[in-house]
Amino acid sequence: SRMRTIVDDEVFSYLQESSAEMIPQQEERLRRKTANRMEEKIKELVKSEERASIVKFSDSYRSSIGHNYVAPSDLNNFINESFRDAAWGLSGLMCVTTVSLMIWTIRHRNNRVMKAFQPFLLLQSCVGL
Repeated sequence: SRMRTIVDDEVFSYLQESSAEMIPQQEERLRRKTANRMEEKIKELVKSEERASIVKFSDSYRSSIGHNYVAPSDLNNFINESFRDAAWGLSGLMCVTTVSLMIWTIRHRNNRVMKAFQPFLLLQSCVGL
């Protein structure tokens, strides 16, 4: 709620200072000045809140305001691209094999041996039911 107050105050002051007669360069300077003031106030608020509480702000919030620190232990949570590609390839192979076995079962369902294996049950196994 204090952050919302900061944003409201800065937007209000920007709207009071701006006018329709401003040239684009003045308006851009005013916008940058307001944004910089707002950013500084929010950073001060974050620092004071972190000092006051045991719980730290989330990393996603910190990165949204320019604090892009990533702990080295967090870098170990990513799957290597070659492993991810291999997993997609194996998943595709599994899907192709399943569809092939379903087609083979449907084609040979009237065979005497296949009737003993119950083709409907085999198709259910292929689908995963």
